Amino acid sequence: MQKNKDSKRVTVVIVAHNSAKVIEKCLKSIPDQIKVIVVDNASRDKSAEIVKAARPDAVVIKSAKNLGFGRGNNLALEKVQTEFAFALNPDTVMRSDTIENLLITADKYPDAAIVAPIMFFEDGTIQKTYKNSVFSRESGKSKYIIPEGALCAEFLSGAAMLMRMNLFRKIGFFDPKIFLFYEDDDICLKVSEAGYSLVQTPEASLVHLMGKSSPPSAKYIYIKNWHIMWSRLYLEKKYKGSRAVQILIMKEILLQLGKSVGHLFTFNNNKIIKSCARLVAIVAFILGVDAVKD
Repeated sequence: MQKNKDSKRVTVVIVAHNSAKVIEKCLKSIPDQIKVIVVDNASRDKSAEIVKAARPDAVVIKSAKNLGFGRGNNLALEKVQTEFAFALNPDTVMRSDTIENLLITADKYPDAAIVAPIMFFEDGTIQKTYKNSVFSRESGKSKYIIPEGALCAEFLSGAAMLMRMNLFRKIGFFDPKIFLFYEDDDICLKVSEAGYSLVQTPEASLVHLMGKSSPPSAKYIYIKNWHIMWSRLYLEKKYKGSRAVQILIMKEILLQLGKSVGHLFTFNNNKIIKSCARLVAIVAFILGVDAVKD
């Protein structure tokens, strides 16, 4: 009875881009009664075909070009008619009671715009999926505490977010200017600024394969790091202003130049690509180049 009730309350939303290696496991972990919307972000592999084979009932939205994570999600979220949307990465695998326990927590905290599960790696170790300060996220200085009960945080990972749709229709979905990375930071900050909360519950959990939704390559490393840098600068300017982003730019230029020189001596090609991509992104940001191309 509970499963049938849940199916009327939530729609799973997945954005896939060359995710053929992982998306079948993800889809098969979703209870049959739950509605599923998959946005295929111009995949060059058989992601869309695998979706239809694994979940024939899924609504598949095929995009002619890669829209990025946020805009891809927005395409699906605009079509959600249930009380909640569960935005899920294609490289995740749910447990049988994940959605049920997320909904139980959401009902306990009606002011929570986002409710998230805890996540584990394949080997069973827990992932760090929340932060109490978005802008110190990269430092790793704070001790990570595994929650024993519901936890209120400033940041929750975008890999798995149960979103309360009536609130998001008021405050808006993902920022369409961010192509990739930090879109979950942004939406969490947006939720907090609107006066709503973000709750993580250990009662709900799933496995996150982490970084296996798209295959790695030199091109992938470059694109990934370009967007990491551009999006980080965008977030700094959006929430802290021009002066703050100027300071961050100077720090990153010195940091990436130093790393580039060091990597030349160690012949580490991937790290050279990473630092160069970040430097190019800094220049692009200064010149006003947008991350999203319409």
